Amino acid sequence: MPADKKGQIVSQTSTEERGGLPSAVNAALTAIPEGARVRFAKFLIKVIGQTLAPEAVRKLADEMDTLSGRRIVAHKMAEAVAERLAQDRLEVERAIYRFWDREIPRQKNLQNIACKAAEEFALIADQSPPVDDVPDDWRRKFMDYAADVSEPEMQQVWARILTGEYRQPGSFSFRTLRLMSEMSAAVAEAFQRSVRFAFNSETLFAPTEVFSSGQGYSDINLICDRGMTYERADKTVLPVRRREPGYYVVMGEAHAAVLFSRTGTVELNLPIIQLTNSGKELLPLVGARDERPALQEVANYMRRKLPTASVGMIGPVHSRADESIVIDRAEFLWGSALDLP
Repeated sequence: MPADKKGQIVSQTSTEERGGLPSAVNAALTAIPEGARVRFAKFLIKVIGQTLAPEAVRKLADEMDTLSGRRIVAHKMAEAVAERLAQDRLEVERAIYRFWDREIPRQKNLQNIACKAAEEFALIADQSPPVDDVPDDWRRKFMDYAADVSEPEMQQVWARILTGEYRQPGSFSFRTLRLMSEMSAAVAEAFQRSVRFAFNSETLFAPTEVFSSGQGYSDINLICDRGMTYERADKTVLPVRRREPGYYVVMGEAHAAVLFSRTGTVELNLPIIQLTNSGKELLPLVGARDERPALQEVANYMRRKLPTASVGMIGPVHSRADESIVIDRAEFLWGSALDLP
């Protein structure tokens, strides 16, 4: 600490810290409404650590300025250092340098992730607030894994995990955190390319021409090896049964792909790949997803298997208790309402 004109020790409050958080994090937090901002800031402090508050620094400085205070502090510090140095001075020095060499970059990584998490949270802060706190065990596990992530793209993913868990504790398991800690940017990109075929929160449409060779084959094998899917391509099918008087329906989360054929097979088999629990947890991190392109791929595939289909459409769907369906504002891929019974 610097000394004032009287030689007394005074505190020096960094202009880059406010409320115990780095300036970049504070800047990102300003976009969040005040009520949500305070709570989220407290959560981030638990993740990245907190500097001494200015009043605590002043109190320590005042104590250090007294003769007895200096004597007590100096004695305790000297006693602790002497004890360790007496054992092996070089060993202590190496341990200190190793600690700082490891921990300072890890601290910077956590602060970068916290800044990105604040930016992510600013986009959704007006939604319903979290009702539960993030368990300390989860937070500590997150800190251990995330601190070693230095790639900006992967830090963004970890920021989304942190924000998602804050909003809904239990969203990401310890297994998923471990999986993420071993994931490179190349694996993340492979996952993102593969899940464009996800037509709901747990299933990928797996057309042979995409996943049996080339980039698609490499991607699906890579994410399967990392534990994001249960199987590779050509292993599992989803039976799509005919519903009288001739509908074939594949359900997404909010939409469905529907074909109508007055004649045709009793059942179509749709090639699929199932996501593991970790894959399901990671799927929302890809960003805003539109399931309709994947459902359109599904509809086109079924049309090739069922050439007699006179109508293909996609739209928001509701199932009734009698297993019949109601489709609102259907987008016709081919045919029209005139071709329906």
